[in-house]
Amino acid sequence: MKSQGPAEPSDLVSLLEKKVGYLEEFLEATESLYHCLQGRDAGRVNPLLEKRQNLARSVDAVDQQIELFRSAGSGAGGLSTDPLRERDNQLRKTLESILHKAAEWDQKCLAQAELLRGEIKKEMTSIREGWRAAHRYAQRFKALPRFMDVRQ
Repeated sequence: MKSQGPAEPSDLVSLLEKKVGYLEEFLEATESLYHCLQGRDAGRVNPLLEKRQNLARSVDAVDQQIELFRSAGSGAGGLSTDPLRERDNQLRKTLESILHKAAEWDQKCLAQAELLRGEIKKEMTSIREGWRAAHRYAQRFKALPRFMDVRQ
């Protein structure tokens, strides 16, 4: 915020614009995460999750600044001019739209992650069963002598 003494209504608008920017990045990261999960690109999943977490923290920090702004006495009636009120309403609608889209992509990511989890679980079970069979087979023939004349 600018150092203008009491909080200005334009400061609220700039905070909302900052929040929109962070949420747009969050939405892009969520879409990328879905495509990585769909393409089974496990190497890019963790960095995208970290990026999303950092963006969520940034949004929380902006929300705290907005709360401080509102608690300073510039509540709902703080936007005195029509252009600022109009911009505020526009930003709030944009925020709502972005949040709905992010929630939809997040649900898709969760569904894809569950699908992958099931596939990995089946594959690991198959590998474990194969390992057990190979281990039993090796143990059974391990105790037998190599030559028939050694057996009595």
